[in-house]
Amino acid sequence: MKDGIHKVISRSIRSYCESPRESWVMKWPGQAILCISQTYRTADIHQAIKNGLEALDKYLEQNNRQIEKVVTLVKGNFPQQTRITLGCLVVLDVHARDVLATLIENKVSSENDFIWLSQLRYYWQDEKMITSVISSSLTYGYEYLGNTVWLVITPLTDRC
Repeated sequence: MKDGIHKVISRSIRSYCESPRESWVMKWPGQAILCISQTYRTADIHQAIKNGLEALDKYLEQNNRQIEKVVTLVKGNFPQQTRITLGCLVVLDVHARDVLATLIENKVSSENDFIWLSQLRYYWQDEKMITSVISSSLTYGYEYLGNTVWLVITPLTDRC
């Protein structure tokens, strides 16, 4: 099971840039979509922080456009499991929007700023997924998580 999930995540991370995000989310299982979306989001925020507050503002605009596109998808006629995955992606995207707004509000200009480091971050390194928060890093477990509804993400649920 873990090897299978690792393979799917590995393939899905490579395909992320090959098509528009709203097409990509329709091609992969929910767990891979959520994991890889957070991985690219982490990388994009790192890049935006390096490029300054204006880049963070632009990424916030991009994030808002992504939310709108996924919300439009949710309104489509899809199987229940696809709808659940898209709903979870909206929750993650809204959480990312709130994190970005906090980074901008606090004028975060360093990747070492505590406000950024205290967020749950996903990294693809040496063909494996790593999750980090503050100075802790753990290898992603690749356990099957199922496809269930998420109502909200909070700083506490991130840490859990």
